[in-house]
Amino acid sequence: MRTTTRFRRWLRGSQKGSLLVLSYMLVAVVTAWVAATFQMGITGVRLAEDKVDKTQAFHIAEAGLNRTIVNMRNGDTNSISSTSYADSTYAVTVTQPSSTVYKVVSQGNSGTRQQSIVEAYIELLSDTIFDYSIFAESGITLFGSTFTDSYNECVAPYDVNTAGDNVVILGLMEQVAVV
Repeated sequence: MRTTTRFRRWLRGSQKGSLLVLSYMLVAVVTAWVAATFQMGITGVRLAEDKVDKTQAFHIAEAGLNRTIVNMRNGDTNSISSTSYADSTYAVTVTQPSSTVYKVVSQGNSGTRQQSIVEAYIELLSDTIFDYSIFAESGITLFGSTFTDSYNECVAPYDVNTAGDNVVILGLMEQVAVV
């Protein structure tokens, strides 16, 4: 029994301060885990902000393209200098590689780092009187509040006041019934 008692005393004496060392190790592990989790959270927030900025840059570039298309429909084929919306801007460059085709490059910038470029080729086609004409094989019946404005060149030159509903169908002059 003496040996056991001595061993216990020796064991107690050699364990002094071991709880302190174990506590320091546990605090170090928990601190490292908290720091890693915090860093992952910061990285996730930055990735989300970059995604938002990239999406905003794309949409602002697309807005510049859409504005240019509207301007082109109204006869303006010029480039658009930098235009701002909140913290986003776009600039549009229009070039003409052929007589009816335009190359439109719209660059959108959002935030401080994100940029998006949208490129489109647009062909302007002229409106002719036949774009809105009606053709039929045997006959046409118009319903509702339909309006026709046409002429028979055999009768007289075109005049908006006298054209009325005289329509040329296969070279024959007929009256269209508006029901």
